[in-house]
Amino acid sequence: MCKVEITHDDEANVYVATSPDLKGLVVEAETLDELEKEVRDLVPELLTLNLPKLHTKAGTHVSFFQPPVAV
Repeated sequence: MCKVEITHDDEANVYVATSPDLKGLVVEAETLDELEKEVRDLVPELLTLNLPKLHTKAGTHVSFFQPPVAV
């Protein structure tokens, strides 16, 4: 499973996804739905680049995590 952390950049008004589990994953999007789609599209490609011997067609599980926001 690949953990994806989501934050919101208030200055740019975009959501940002990064992953401590997948080197090179940095995605920005205006909505959470767009962000999730982009991440799901990129994960298999990044897995192939990071782990060339891994068969990504076997299935990829992605878990999204949004840290609590301080008020």
